[in-house]
Amino acid sequence: MFIRKISLEQYKVLEDVEINFEPKEKHSVFPIISINGGGKSTLLQVVFAFLHCAFKENRHEYLKTLMGYFKISKSKDKLDNLISFELEHEAQIINVDFFQCKNGYKGLNFNSIVELQQLKEKKNISRESIQQIQLLNNLKKDLQLGRISPSLVRHELRSFFENAEDENRVINGSIASISKFIQDTLKRIENSLISDSELNELLIKTEAEKNRLTNELTKNNLQYAFHFNGNKNILLYKSNADNEILSKIANKIYFATPNTQVLHFLNDEQLSSLFSNEKYLYSSYEHHVKECQKDVIGLFTYDFSAINLILEAFKKARDDDFKKAMETGDYGSEIQITRKELNKLLRGKSITIDNDFKGVTFKTTESNITLSPKDLSHGELKKLSIYIWLKAKTQDDSVILMDEVEMGLHPTWQHELYDDLQKWGKGNQYILATHSPQIISKSYYKNLAVLKRTDKGATAEQFSEAPLESDLNTIVKTIMGGEYIPKELAELRKQYRTFFENGELETAKAQKIKEQILNYESENSSFFQSIKFEMALR
Repeated sequence: MFIRKISLEQYKVLEDVEINFEPKEKHSVFPIISINGGGKSTLLQVVFAFLHCAFKENRHEYLKTLMGYFKISKSKDKLDNLISFELEHEAQIINVDFFQCKNGYKGLNFNSIVELQQLKEKKNISRESIQQIQLLNNLKKDLQLGRISPSLVRHELRSFFENAEDENRVINGSIASISKFIQDTLKRIENSLISDSELNELLIKTEAEKNRLTNELTKNNLQYAFHFNGNKNILLYKSNADNEILSKIANKIYFATPNTQVLHFLNDEQLSSLFSNEKYLYSSYEHHVKECQKDVIGLFTYDFSAINLILEAFKKARDDDFKKAMETGDYGSEIQITRKELNKLLRGKSITIDNDFKGVTFKTTESNITLSPKDLSHGELKKLSIYIWLKAKTQDDSVILMDEVEMGLHPTWQHELYDDLQKWGKGNQYILATHSPQIISKSYYKNLAVLKRTDKGATAEQFSEAPLESDLNTIVKTIMGGEYIPKELAELRKQYRTFFENGELETAKAQKIKEQILNYESENSSFFQSIKFEMALR
């Protein structure tokens, strides 16, 4: 699975963003770079929401929320481009284009889709209502003839209570009161019934409208996704792949992000809990994210992995080894590789799994002292959590979107992460929103995409040639658009050089400036060496 191209029309700060991704052996990491607020995290969320949620009905509500940030289409004659993808899946090039239109586009009745579903549900309800009527009539007759006890009738009527008043009327009421409740309930159900002939007539009419809609969409190679914006607008898509393939693709798109990231596919109420002082479990942002993850299974936050997730990684490795033994006769080495990788991550510490796969133990390698998770550093926990997530919860040959993956990691580990990610998942493409010059310097230059702010918004730039140097200072200055020298020091250097050019280095003012510079760097720094070199040339 590989994203070859993303084209985004407009979303929040992003405007006419087009990024091309070229597969290259040993370089499957693609950094997205911008200033804070430049749109790199936003871009990852948009890509994830469309590809992971559009083709799975139980995830639609999250994409609908994110759709609220797009400019809403107002013309009934216009089809607005939203975002387009060129994907590679199982050696096939797949194009997916998303559009939005106004409900009523080209005179089409998009509501027929919803109405047909509602009518089918009504038909099912109608069947259930008939059964309920039969039950109530039988209860009424048996109660009048004394063939059933009032307590049993009360029990049977519980499913018909609509409020506490109904419950009190039956549970504490007389036989006459129970009979009256049955009569009232019968009347309510009968009044809500639509005759079979009327219902069938509506079904035929609505199905014809839906068929007309489907035929018109098919002529234009379009498919319906869902209504949004209070059913005023429609999301459509076009693809050369069928929905079965698109559904498989959806489950190969993953997104890892800090657990405090503002997720655009959560609603306003859920997002507000991130900035609330309330600590109630069911109103916390963490709770809303975990509820989201039940449906949006590709979402991961950089929390420390629970013990059961570590165990799951080992169980998956065990199953892979067993599968290989069944296929080839030779037992695999995935458990050994997983244990070796984990021990390498921890450095000076080791991890062991109980024989029954029910517990995990951390120990120091030198003194064999048992440790708890709190004895591990934040960076170790972060790296461990990413490794375990990739091993236990993702498929190989997937697209992994990662936001601020470098947070909490030492610069050396940030360098190593580039290679680690490619080792931890087979055939994956990693698209990273990052501020790490270490990761950027390690990347193939054609894999870099810089989001730059313009008057209209943020657009993407890519590189046709490698940077002049790959040292971190050059990366920060020329690619990230930042300064590698503190502003205060740059200003002091400027003042000192002015004194030098004016031949005033021995003045009290120049010496005072020099003393201030020495708070940042020594006299052997490149700056002072360049001054000495120029003095020698005079």
